[in-house]
Amino acid sequence: MRSQRNALAGAASGVALGLWLFACASGKAAPEERATEHDASTDEPVLAGESISIFDDDEPRDGHWLYTRNCAGCHGETGDGRGETILQLGQTARSFAEGKFSFGNTRESILRTIASGIPGRSVMPGFKGILTEEERELVVDYVITLMPPGAVAEKARGTEMVVRERPVIARGKLPPVVEDAPEWPRGLLIGMPEGLTFEYRTDDVRLLAVRQGPFADRQDWNDRGGSYLEPLGTPIYVFGGGNPGPLETFGFYDDHSSSGFPSRLKSTWVRRDRAGLTYSVGDQGGVATVVETVAAHSLSVGSAFTRRFEITGVDDEGTLQVCIATSVGTSYAGQEHHPDEVSDGSWLTGVTADGVNECVYVRVPKGTSRWIQLDELWLDTPLHPRETSTIEVTIVKCADATPERLAQLEKEIER
Repeated sequence: MRSQRNALAGAASGVALGLWLFACASGKAAPEERATEHDASTDEPVLAGESISIFDDDEPRDGHWLYTRNCAGCHGETGDGRGETILQLGQTARSFAEGKFSFGNTRESILRTIASGIPGRSVMPGFKGILTEEERELVVDYVITLMPPGAVAEKARGTEMVVRERPVIARGKLPPVVEDAPEWPRGLLIGMPEGLTFEYRTDDVRLLAVRQGPFADRQDWNDRGGSYLEPLGTPIYVFGGGNPGPLETFGFYDDHSSSGFPSRLKSTWVRRDRAGLTYSVGDQGGVATVVETVAAHSLSVGSAFTRRFEITGVDDEGTLQVCIATSVGTSYAGQEHHPDEVSDGSWLTGVTADGVNECVYVRVPKGTSRWIQLDELWLDTPLHPRETSTIEVTIVKCADATPERLAQLEKEIER
């Protein structure tokens, strides 16, 4: 059984500026805050937050216009990362003059970063719901003019795997996710069109990390599998320090002991914009079959991801314990040993070591409870023979975790 320690309580202070920055930097208010006003010159209704005087109506809506309106508040008029809005927060943004990138240096990578934003460690929102695809293309065209020559790669390397309209799955030997973590001779990458990559070990199925940026470099093709299948994205979430524990089951033995069971990969699949894998939990016939689906989101606070578990019991009554969040250094508030029943469509929140809120939105069947152990958050769901229970978990990292903010994010996730 997991050790039992008191969870550390914590809250990030002074970080409720994320939504305000989003509104200032983009020139638009969040959807819930946009009230109807009237332009006295035309008596036409306009939305609060829409500028009617800063920009000339005859000014062309080209890349420069879009950059000035949506990006210059943080990145600066010249792209030096010292816009007025970001400086008011005592921060600086990415300097395009330096030609460095968070999630890859190809045009495709820059487009995805603009669409998805940067979760948790930056106040940059996702612009997928603010700018059209054509407008994002125009912004990139202009941003490239602010960069040093050659900073943007014309195309991916010959061995690089690129994800386009549909998810891509690749198998191979994976390097350690972080320093001091093990390598995995049998690994699996699921690349999503939104720019997220889900990284698994498959000898005993466990999600190791979620990355953002380019997909993977397939150099192992050149030497008969001796090299790594190299993930290229930057980790935005690492489970269990890159070596998470197994799923656990409870109630299958007379002494009601708890034991970690191996998870055996059965298949992988891609369906339109979703992808996933199917695995059995337990030895021999197993105690459950799990169909896990992954999905990516571009939210106003940056990228987020969802894991959907469809869990079918095999023969016995019992409980499957699923560790849904194991971000090292994160403290979750709540009871440890005595589980609390979780309501469907609720939030569970923790605070990372660097003060970022880790917000977990859960959709669960009746009777599901949670276990909290410092940097581990578990959900316990009942198992019944040949019956399927579904758990859906979305993990979001953001600066602001007020009830109002979570209500807004819930609407974005449900869309």
